[in-house]
Amino acid sequence: MIVHLGDLQRTYRKMRVAQIGTELRGYLIDRSGTSAAAYRLVSQALYADGRTDSFGMTDYWVLRASEGERAALFRRIATSQLGKS
Repeated sequence: MIVHLGDLQRTYRKMRVAQIGTELRGYLIDRSGTSAAAYRLVSQALYADGRTDSFGMTDYWVLRASEGERAALFRRIATSQLGKS
């Protein structure tokens, strides 16, 4: 059986994007804790937007942000970082 490396890479990427999307949704929408990957994506997005002045403020922003603000951030990260629309 021949397995092409490109097929493996696409399958892995698709699985990883789905997993990070689920973790990101849990952190921003459900507020059920986070993984390192989801925290990194959120903290980088907030820092790039100028919403936090350091990575340590990420949890504070998530706690005080409205559901609409968290949903908008989720949508922006999912569209730009994960390639979902």
